[in-house]
Amino acid sequence: YDIVSPERQRDALKATLETIRPEELAIPEKILKLIPPTAVSYNSQRSEEFPKRTEPIFDAFGAAEIAANMTIRGLLEPNRAARLISFNSRDKRNPHFREVVDALINVIWKSQESANFGEIQRTLQISLVNNLIDLAGDERAQMQVRANASEGLHSIAAELKSRLSRGLGNEFNRPMLEEIERFL
Repeated sequence: YDIVSPERQRDALKATLETIRPEELAIPEKILKLIPPTAVSYNSQRSEEFPKRTEPIFDAFGAAEIAANMTIRGLLEPNRAARLISFNSRDKRNPHFREVVDALINVIWKSQESANFGEIQRTLQISLVNNLIDLAGDERAQMQVRANASEGLHSIAAELKSRLSRGLGNEFNRPMLEEIERFL
């Protein structure tokens, strides 16, 4: 096997992170207006449907959450994470798993929150925290992978403490910090 060049890996990470920016996940209003409510008697078991929390109206946040989760879970997949750590130990030019975690945190937690996409941003933040908690607690994952996931949670907790000290977003940040601290 050949390890993909570090440059190409970082380009792929950058392109992947573009898919979870709130402005990319937001469904335009003109499209939402085209999606009719679910018929009252309609009961489908089709696999392309997803749980909706806004029945009978289309759940735009649910759709964004599912799309983001696919990307976040893929980037935090335990075997992929372990390979990154292994390949980096062999050649420091290769990205380390911590670089992936930091990139996710920067895009999801440290980027400027837009008033237009605030709820999607919070959906992304919840998704990242939940996925990092799952990974950090996964006993089948390599210890270094779990440690990097835990370090990511510590980084998010520090960001939340900073926001709270400035009086920002108490209604969201405090419960999120409490969730992280319960795990850690």
